[in-house]
Amino acid sequence: MRYICPICHSPYWNRWNLAMHIVNQTTRAGEHNNWLKTTYPDVGDLSSFKQRLAVAKMILQDMEYYNEQNLEDVIINMYREVRKIEIRLHEFIRAKLIDLYGGGEEGWWQKGIPEKIRKNCAVRREEEKLDRQDLYSYTDLIDLKEIIEKNWSQVFSQYFECAPVKSYFEDKGDLLEALNRLNAIRNRVMHPIRYLYPEKGDLEFLKWRSDGLSVFIKWVAPPTKRSRSWKVAL
Repeated sequence: MRYICPICHSPYWNRWNLAMHIVNQTTRAGEHNNWLKTTYPDVGDLSSFKQRLAVAKMILQDMEYYNEQNLEDVIINMYREVRKIEIRLHEFIRAKLIDLYGGGEEGWWQKGIPEKIRKNCAVRREEEKLDRQDLYSYTDLIDLKEIIEKNWSQVFSQYFECAPVKSYFEDKGDLLEALNRLNAIRNRVMHPIRYLYPEKGDLEFLKWRSDGLSVFIKWVAPPTKRSRSWKVAL
């Protein structure tokens, strides 16, 4: 069985050689170094052989862990959790902004969505060749994080006053950090060529945060026809 480097796609006949290849390549700037910093952000200096050996063992352990856990099943389950969280969060944010600012382009879209995000959504929609959706559909998780930050005091802070939510998210910073990690997990799931394996705790994190978001948005009624069909005027 051959093992393929996720960065340069070089083949190796065993996992240990692949792990050592990755850490040895990180001694100079380049894609291997960027990949390692993204996948293992806590790894420090790798100038000594002893340090590179320790990181290679970490990579090897992850390979063995996911081989035992059936990587394909893990990825499918992670995709399902990410999808569920992202859809819930999109609907929740739109519903609450409409409640505060009103519908239509001059309501929640202009007052609740930062200008930079509105412009980015317009560009993404223009680049969509088929089946264009309303502009809000082109927001991503990092956009949602910025929207929550912008409207924190007016809209979203009140939902942290109940005890059940605080058992999942301690405060605003905890929620925003969770969204950062959620976005990183989404990237690992959706871009398998760039990332060798998810981190071990990713699936457990997703399930835990998914439960927390379920509590967080329990006040939201099922999406109305207005919120689903509303489109920004072009």
